[in-house]
Amino acid sequence: MTRRHAQYFTPPPDQYRTGLACLGIGAHSGPKVPVVDRVLDTFQILLVEGGTGWVEVGGARTTMRAPATLTIFPGVRHSYSADAGGWAERWVLFGGSSAAEYVGSGILEQGAFHAHAGSRILSAAFDRMAEEAHAAPGILVHAALGAMLHELVVRTAVSRHGAGRQETDVLAALQRSSALTVSIAEHARLAGVTPHALGEIVSSAAQATPKQYVLSVRISEAKRLLARTTLPIGEVAARVGYADAAYFSRVFRRRVGETPSAFRDVHWVDQDDIEEKESPRIPPR
Repeated sequence: MTRRHAQYFTPPPDQYRTGLACLGIGAHSGPKVPVVDRVLDTFQILLVEGGTGWVEVGGARTTMRAPATLTIFPGVRHSYSADAGGWAERWVLFGGSSAAEYVGSGILEQGAFHAHAGSRILSAAFDRMAEEAHAAPGILVHAALGAMLHELVVRTAVSRHGAGRQETDVLAALQRSSALTVSIAEHARLAGVTPHALGEIVSSAAQATPKQYVLSVRISEAKRLLARTTLPIGEVAARVGYADAAYFSRVFRRRVGETPSAFRDVHWVDQDDIEEKESPRIPPR
C-alpha cells in the first residue's frame, strides 16, 4: 500500500537571512516512481527508513539500503529509485544563508550514506518537523521549521560519521578474527553485529562480501610474513588461518598469481629488517 504526504512552504525573504528556510517536507512509503535526471534549486535531505534502491549522483551509481541518507545540493543532476518492493522515505527541501556555512565546514556533505548510527534520532527529528508544520501558528511556522532544520542538518552529519566509525570498527574486528577458522555468523558475533549487518557494512565499506574480505586480509598478512620473516611456508599458512599448507599455497597462487615461495624470492627484504630471524643469508623455502 502506497502512502505519501507532502507540504510545501513559501518562506518570507527574511527567513533565508536568519539561517535556514524550509521549502517542503514529506514522507512516502511503498512503490515509488523513479526520480530521473532531476536538478533542484534547493538543498534536499532524504532519509530512507526501510527498503532498498539505488542513487546516482555525478554519473556514479550506488546502492541505497535502509537506514540511509541522501543529501543533494542545488544545481546537481541526480537520479534515484527504490527497488521493486518500494521503500519508506522522509524528505525535506531547504535553503538559506547558513547552508553555505554548513557546506564549507563539511557538516553538510553531498551524497548517499549508510546511517547505521543515529537513524532513530533522525526519524524523530523528521517527526518533530512534521508536527510543527501543522501546529505552529501563522508565519511562526517558518521560524519554527528553520530552527529545527539546524538540528536535522547536524543530526544527519552525526549519523554519517557514526556510520563511518561503525564501519571502521567492524572491519577492524573482522581483521582480528580473519585467521580463525569460524563461520561468517561467528565473525559477525565477534564484531558485535548480526550476519546481515556484517554483509551490509562490508559491502558498503569494502565493496566485498565478508568471505572475500577475510580472504583479502589473510592474503595481505601472508604477503607480509613471507616478505619480512623467515617463517616456513607451513607456519605462515597456520598464522593466517590455513591448517593445510598445500591448500594455502593453492589459494595464494590463485589470488596472487605465483606461489608463496616465488613471492618470497622476489619480495623478501634485507635481513636487517627481518622480524623473526632463522637464516642469516637466504630466506627458507
